[in-house]
Amino acid sequence: SQGNCVQFDIIGGNAAKGDCIWVPVVVYNFDTILSVQFGLTYDPQTVVPVGKWTYPNLVGLDTTAINFDAVRKIVRFLWANPNADCSGLKDGDTLIMIKFKLIGEPGSCTGIDFFNRSPIQNEVLDCNADEYCFERINTQDDEICIGLPVNLCVLVKEDPLIFMFPLAAHLTIRYTTLA
Repeated sequence: SQGNCVQFDIIGGNAAKGDCIWVPVVVYNFDTILSVQFGLTYDPQTVVPVGKWTYPNLVGLDTTAINFDAVRKIVRFLWANPNADCSGLKDGDTLIMIKFKLIGEPGSCTGIDFFNRSPIQNEVLDCNADEYCFERINTQDDEICIGLPVNLCVLVKEDPLIFMFPLAAHLTIRYTTLA
């Protein structure tokens, strides 16, 4: 086991219902790596994975390393260097990205988390096939949230007539009627 953990940062975001958002998994201390595997969980009532991207310069890494497990509702990732060599990335490089379609109700959120139980364990191996520690960092920014619509307004019957817009913006319209 190594002293420095390989660190993984999942970065979520916000979008409107029906839109898609790319969620990167960024790595730190990802050097002299022989293989890595992990799973990602999400709320299938809020988002659904629809696309995948992988870092282009790791030997043997392509989108076939990412599997959408529809039964367990997880995303599986498994990469091993086919040449049995070690590879690495610079701190802050994006290892993979998952494209999620937002299908839940406006205002709903889901955390994207690591799935660390059967059938897949979070694991990183170094050149000697010894396990590095696996550390998740910056957990405060790993949510995907579906934004509230901003193109709707509520008509309130008052005098003066007031249209209330989301985000606390108000527009007051004074009117007169013609007889």
